[in-house]
Amino acid sequence: MSQAYTKQQKASRIKGIIGAASGNLVEWFDFYIYAVFAVYFTQALTAPNMDSST
Repeated sequence: MSQAYTKQQKASRIKGIIGAASGNLVEWFDFYIYAVFAVYFTQALTAPNMDSST
């Protein structure tokens, strides 16, 4: 059994790796943006004199 890949198989594998890496990048970017702006959105969307213990 030959282990040689055809050009189409190699291109398909590279396309899959690039797609997975791109998806991972988008997920980390989304998490980073949420973490950075959560403080600002919390301050903007809550009442200024709201007791935080309730």
